[in-house]
Amino acid sequence: MIAADACMEMGLEVPPLDDVLIRALDKILPSYWSKGNPVDMVASISMEAYVSCLEILISWEKVDMVVSLSGDAGPLSGILSNVKKKAEGFVPVEDLDRISSQILAARMQIYQRIYELIDIYKKPILAVGGNLVKGEKEARPDVSLPQSRTPERAAMAAGRLYQYSRYRRAIGAY
Repeated sequence: MIAADACMEMGLEVPPLDDVLIRALDKILPSYWSKGNPVDMVASISMEAYVSCLEILISWEKVDMVVSLSGDAGPLSGILSNVKKKAEGFVPVEDLDRISSQILAARMQIYQRIYELIDIYKKPILAVGGNLVKGEKEARPDVSLPQSRTPERAAMAAGRLYQYSRYRRAIGAY
């Protein structure tokens, strides 16, 4: 997740997690997770746990947005074509095609759920990653998940959203 000092430079706060939130995340994450904010969802996490953690965090009254490192199977899906080439003769091509299709379908489910969380909680979720789905037909062509290549860029975007929100309030737009 993002370094707290990068957020503070943009006028953002990274609130410490309260006990209720820590207990909720304890039910999902391995016992060795950091129990701090930014939340480290540790590499052993499943896609379902990733989405559950996002929902717990975005529903928390102390946050206005969540910046999330790509917690899906993005890196795996990016290397599948290389694996296919190297696995020829060892693993049937149809098995690799099936695995690739399953990963893409799981990613689409994750993105659809993220869109739903944004709609439900009316808070942005900014994604960080280099291989995220952008506007593909299966996702939601009318919505693109806000994404950045680095956590620092996501912090800058979050800071700009905060500044824009302050401006809108100042002019009485909401």
